[in-house]
Amino acid sequence: LEESFFLQHVLCCLRVKTAVEQPQAGQEYKEAETGEPSTAHTRQKGTFLKELDSEALWQACCSIRASFPTSYVAYHQLKSKGWLPRSGLLYGTDFTLYQAHPSV
Repeated sequence: LEESFFLQHVLCCLRVKTAVEQPQAGQEYKEAETGEPSTAHTRQKGTFLKELDSEALWQACCSIRASFPTSYVAYHQLKSKGWLPRSGLLYGTDFTLYQAHPSV
């Protein structure tokens, strides 16, 4: 979650989308099956994709994990200091830190 939010909010190199079944009138969505643009006025049934902005993604991450704000602050601080934080799940920690990419 932390890396996804960092890539979307800080680096602006990731777009996160969510599926919605009932689009709001007048807003543009992409149809999940085809990826083609569609508006709520042109199609009322089916699944649509809605791109999340930073605020909506933040809310989604917080709803998935209540401790997300704290872990994201730690992740962002470590990234800003030049570390490469990765999941520490294997070791029973929040993060495993690398000075260089783990494959090097």
